[in-house]
Amino acid sequence: MSRRRRCFPARLAFAVALGAGPALVPGSAGVAVAQLLAPPGDAPAVAPHVVARSYTAMGTDVTLSAFTTDEAAAVDAFGAAIAEIRRLEALMTDWPHEGQPPSDVLRINAAAGHEAVVVSDETFEVVSFSLDISKRSGGTFFTMSSSNFHRPRMAA
Repeated sequence: MSRRRRCFPARLAFAVALGAGPALVPGSAGVAVAQLLAPPGDAPAVAPHVVARSYTAMGTDVTLSAFTTDEAAAVDAFGAAIAEIRRLEALMTDWPHEGQPPSDVLRINAAAGHEAVVVSDETFEVVSFSLDISKRSGGTFFTMSSSNFHRPRMAA
């Protein structure tokens, strides 16, 4: 399959999401293209369309979208995705959230210079990776938080 053909479904979904693409109504060119791109014998009973849901996480709005014929499966996938985003946020946020225990990052910052903190494997991996990137980039990329700011010196 050519690169152009692989990219086309994403472009079609983007165009439809913006309202600039062909309408996906029975008999339209958009449906014909979507059916051509579907696996053989997998003709959709419902025309593919954009399904989107918006959530709040990590202090911002998050919109998840899918170009699909199965809206229920897309909504289920969105639920799993936002649950994972929120789980990671609970582990690594640098903002306290009322009614929730402090994240690994908040506990690290509170103990900085005083004692070691046991954290989840995921937090350890992310912090280690961040520090490695900071070192390898000569400080171009650095980690910081409001309570423990450190920026490596830049070479003159």
